[in-house]
Amino acid sequence: MFDRHLIPVIRRPLAALARPLCRAGVSANQVSLAGFLIGMLALPLLAFGCYQWALAAILLNRLLDGLDGAVARETGITDCGGFLDITLDFIFYAAVVLGFALADPANALAAALLRSPANAKRLLQHRPAGIDINFGCPAPTVFRHRGGSALLGEPDLLHAIVSAVRAEVPADIPFTAKMRLGIADSSLAVDCAQAIEAGGVDELIVHGRTKVDGYKPPARWAQIDRVRAAVGIPIIANGEVWTVADFRQCQQESGCADIMLGRGALADPLLPRKVRGEAGGGWPELVPAVATYWYGVRERVMPVHAGGRLKQWLMLLRRHYPQAEALYQQLRPVKAAEDIDRLLLAAGILYRLPDRLLLAA
Repeated sequence: MFDRHLIPVIRRPLAALARPLCRAGVSANQVSLAGFLIGMLALPLLAFGCYQWALAAILLNRLLDGLDGAVARETGITDCGGFLDITLDFIFYAAVVLGFALADPANALAAALLRSPANAKRLLQHRPAGIDINFGCPAPTVFRHRGGSALLGEPDLLHAIVSAVRAEVPADIPFTAKMRLGIADSSLAVDCAQAIEAGGVDELIVHGRTKVDGYKPPARWAQIDRVRAAVGIPIIANGEVWTVADFRQCQQESGCADIMLGRGALADPLLPRKVRGEAGGGWPELVPAVATYWYGVRERVMPVHAGGRLKQWLMLLRRHYPQAEALYQQLRPVKAAEDIDRLLLAAGILYRLPDRLLLAA
């Protein structure tokens, strides 16, 4: 950005503009928000090709981004104001990049190369155990916005994205990616895997279905073996592993020693232990996990949506546990989160009511 060169030149005029705003009671945060809203107009303006108006919105955003600092220096700089300013700036920068990508799909490569390393940098600030790029998501919304599995038709773009992120991720942090066999068929599976490998990932997870397959069985584990044989990095197989027998069969057909569990682990959280040959405690061992999950849902999810989260999990658990089926049938007609609280308490799942209900009692 040109801010660091521009701001010193206009600092004195900004200070002159800031003083009347301060006398009028306008805060630095209000200036930040006004600049952000004006700057966000650049997204639709760029998307529809109104480049001159978009430029005006961007320049005005940059001006107000300097003005909020001038107001803050007059009234007193705060940590809250500084955090708000930088957060809004990041969102604005991403919106401008997205606007160019929406204006012309040919800009998507540049947009991806700008966004991906920036996202990696922000993630690294949280000291993650690893970083993974998901090129396998088949969700319609993600696919429609040229994310996830939509990229599996463009091996060169996969390579460019992975390479850009690899440049930001230190060697001591595991860097992985996940992909499916393709979009409608597996003709580019090997090309995509080799492009991702060349980009610098440490491991690659391959889901044995295409985007069009969605989650319909079966997963084609033998196709994963074809990918595994074509690359030199470890390949982890994934898809339709619900039982120990599935796990072993997937290993055999894919040629992969390591398997990623997805919905199979949600349907049976004890599956990893069963694979290792360890004894499981059955449903009684899962009850505390169900309680912990519900307490977390009640803390973080709006009450109107909370019940649906628990019912989704129970729908998977009932594949293996009759007690989950019985609990699901009890909860199925119940809508209010508070009623679910009381039902779970009466069923012995909860050991106390959620805190928010206790405070209201």
